[in-house]
Amino acid sequence: MKRLYLTLFALMLVLSMQAQEGLLINDFFDKEYQKRVNITEVLVKGKKLKPYKLTYFRSITLKDAPDKAIEIEERLLKDAEDAVEMNSASLGKRLYFGFYCLPPRNNDKLRYIFYRNTSAKKEAKRDEVTLVYMEGYATLDEIEKMFK
Repeated sequence: MKRLYLTLFALMLVLSMQAQEGLLINDFFDKEYQKRVNITEVLVKGKKLKPYKLTYFRSITLKDAPDKAIEIEERLLKDAEDAVEMNSASLGKRLYFGFYCLPPRNNDKLRYIFYRNTSAKKEAKRDEVTLVYMEGYATLDEIEKMFK
């Protein structure tokens, strides 16, 4: 029985790692990366996401890490080059927020990336970067409404 649980845990770990596979932002969801930076992570899969037409949700929030924010922004913008739909805004030379819909991988699920950098605002009270990866059947409009 213990072997079964270990096998199921390993399978879940592999499946969760494959969600962002092929994207440059994937490294930011890696456990080794998260040990080095002040990060809060959220991972949700399964039935809890059904009302939102999503099947996978993973986010990280970095606080007080401006050097990492620049690195995330650079990789995100390269991943966003493949977006089929997008909505973004910049403040000065920095990306403030972005919603990106990427083409499906091997299934019919759409892939989404959301990004927000509060430090892009000069009057920001906190230096915080949020990066979210999602998969599911929701439209970009539905995803944007969830984040407002």
